[in-house]
This record gives sequence, C-alpha cells and structure tokens, in this order.
Amino acid sequence: MKYKLKSFLMAGLLIGVSAFYGCGNDDDDYPNATVTVGMATVERPPQYDAPYFVLDNGKKMWVVQTLVPYKNLKADERVFGSFSLLQPGEDGFSYNIRLNDYTMVPVQEVLSLNVENVDSIGNQVVQVRDIWPSDDYLNVRFMLNYPNPQKPILNLVFNEMIPLVDDGYAHLELRYNSNGSAGRLVPGMVSFKLGKYGPSNSSLKGLKVLVKTSAGNEKTYTFSYPLTDEAVPSFTPFDLSELK
Repeated sequence: MKYKLKSFLMAGLLIGVSAFYGCGNDDDDYPNATVTVGMATVERPPQYDAPYFVLDNGKKMWVVQTLVPYKNLKADERVFGSFSLLQPGEDGFSYNIRLNDYTMVPVQEVLSLNVENVDSIGNQVVQVRDIWPSDDYLNVRFMLNYPNPQKPILNLVFNEMIPLVDDGYAHLELRYNSNGSAGRLVPGMVSFKLGKYGPSNSSLKGLKVLVKTSAGNEKTYTFSYPLTDEAVPSFTPFDLSELK
C-alpha cells in the first residue's frame, strides 16, 4: 500500500509540474513566452526597488510577474530557478520575466588545503552529476549522503601540499567529507566563487578540477578560458523540483 501511495503521489507531482510550467507558453498576454531553468545571480543595486537576476550567460532579467516571494533576496546570492521569458526587456535588461519558482544555492569560497585541515576536509568519493564554470563560479550538481548536502562538507580546494603544475591552468580539487553519514543519497547544488582562479585572471588558460569519482578513480575536468555556453548543461523543471 505504501508503494502504491508513493506512486500515486509521484505521478500527481509530475503531472502538476508539467501543467504548472507548461502554462508559460500558453499565456494569452505573452504568446511567445518561453521557460528557461537554470542558475542565476541576484543583483540589487541601490537605484532599484527590487532585486533582479543575471543568468550565467550574462543575460539580465527583470521580474514583472512572480509566483513566489523574492524581494528579500540579497545581492550576490545564487538561485536555481524557473523563469518565463515573457518579452524583451528595456534599459539594459534582456528579458522581462515571470519568476515561477527557485531554490537557494549555497555559495562557498575556494579553500587552501594543508596539513592542518586535510583530515577535516576529507577526500571521499563524490557523485558529480554536472559540473560547469560560469564567469565567477564553479557550479556543481551532486548526490551526497543525507542528512544535509547543503552544509559545507563539499569543498573546492587549492592543494598546497603538492608541487605546482606550470601548464597555465589553475589546478583545484573537489573534496568531500561525509562526517560519518552513510545514509541515502540526496541531490544538491553548490556554487564556488572562483576569484583569482576564474576567467577574470587573464594569465590563466583555464581551470582543471580533480575529483575522486564514485567509480573509485580520479577524474580531471578541464575548462578552457574564455568560457563558452557549451559548458553549461541544459536543465528541466524536474531538475528544480527534486531540490525543493
């Protein structure tokens, strides 16, 4: 009975999500509206009475309709959201949008890995679903052990304990410490602020990120600068709903 109930609930959720987001293309006032799901940064200059969003491709979006509260968002926060692109924007904005839904994405700094913190940072396997850079951030979509993948137990580090590699790339490592949790895997997202390791550093050819994969081996993800939209994965409303 529990399995049947769960199946009915999941089916209802999928139908509801499809109907909810599908209405973005049927709005009588905006017949050409389209829905995009992706990562965005919150901007809140003092001359504006509300925050706005900047997609990772640099497109600025002004909210003219919303289905969820958003005016308490703070500058430089990151969200993973669903946005209906209603019409071209004005005054430097690419789009006027309807904000359908979003979830907050934690933002973390790159840490230095050394003999003092190597044990607490850990080096356990990481199940990476997507990893991609955007101007100031490295974004990771992952599966980690419950209880809480949003806590900073997943870190991006510069390893001070190994020799420097002089190949023109910034070399970083994705490190995970489960803190003893061996529960079920749950999805999560995080954005790491790259700072001097990002594309704004003109002396860099790109970024290499070493990950200890769930297969037990090490894998290096390589991203060349300048960045292109090809590095950004495509998302659906279901990717957002599983994080809610």
